[in-house]
Amino acid sequence: RLVNSFVCQDIMSRDVIKLHENDDIYQALDKFKAVNLMSLPVVDAEEKLVGTLALYEVVEWFKGATDPRNSWQHFVRQIMSRRVVTVDPLQPIQDLVPYFVEKSFNYIPVVENQRLIGIISRADMIAALQQQLNQKLS
Repeated sequence: RLVNSFVCQDIMSRDVIKLHENDDIYQALDKFKAVNLMSLPVVDAEEKLVGTLALYEVVEWFKGATDPRNSWQHFVRQIMSRRVVTVDPLQPIQDLVPYFVEKSFNYIPVVENQRLIGIISRADMIAALQQQLNQKLS
């Protein structure tokens, strides 16, 4: 099967490290320490994707945490970003190139019926393109 016909589910990682919207900020920080990612997808109790949390947002929260006006913010859902670019499992991988190249995304969540089923990292994308190149050369 040629990579030309690869779709997102062919190259995505199903084992997704994610945050839950009700995690507190300290739990989120522990997950960031465990992985080498600059942002993580956030899901609700039904595993529906509800946002992303970037490490810099956590850092900003810690900077402002001593301010009494921020004392009510303890949970991921309160500081996460709700605007997320997602792809469909059957979408061709070529659709993702602009996000990785022009917009410098590190990963894109793969969503089916609003539920997070995988992610495609920049490394997954590079590996698929490498495979495509090798097929053309052989």
